[in-house]
Amino acid sequence: MADDFKYHIEQHGSLVRPPSLLAARSSGLTGDDLAAIEEDAIIGTAHLQRRLTLSMVGDGQFRRSSFESVVYDQVTGFSEVSGPAPLADAAGIPASRRRSVVAAPVATGRLAQDEVAPVLAVVDRPVFVQLPSPGYLAAVGSALSDVASVDDLRTAGAALAAILHAEIEALAAEGVAYVALGNPLYPPC
Repeated sequence: MADDFKYHIEQHGSLVRPPSLLAARSSGLTGDDLAAIEEDAIIGTAHLQRRLTLSMVGDGQFRRSSFESVVYDQVTGFSEVSGPAPLADAAGIPASRRRSVVAAPVATGRLAQDEVAPVLAVVDRPVFVQLPSPGYLAAVGSALSDVASVDDLRTAGAALAAILHAEIEALAAEGVAYVALGNPLYPPC
């Protein structure tokens, strides 16, 4: 009897880190040595996703320290949260992952280029990446004491949207087929 069932399996970015990557990070390895281990892990997971015949392939977010770090590492204008952040508190997002927008956000480099480059080089499937949504980034670290007004939050969100828009255009030009904008503050459906 033929198998008439077609399955669509999708994952949205972050995968469980392989033991070799966890060991390298816990040992304090940094720089080129850590980058090489990350690269091997990314290539390995890309090949695994391909062998599983997933319709899209991603890097597992193995280079990120957190979901938001892809932006925090390449955009200025953020600082540590100095007070309660009600949305992040309610969602259980740890303080280590929160930043307040205190100045006009400015990109200092590409956000996800290093994540997708090894995947684009080794697979023949559509490549995807997940980025934090600009509204999420503006809201997640908004401590009540840091936000002067809702207009300030909107202005920061608009600046972040422009940065993410430019990154999405660059990723598409490199061959990335799908970019998902994630917001962990949305409740699960």
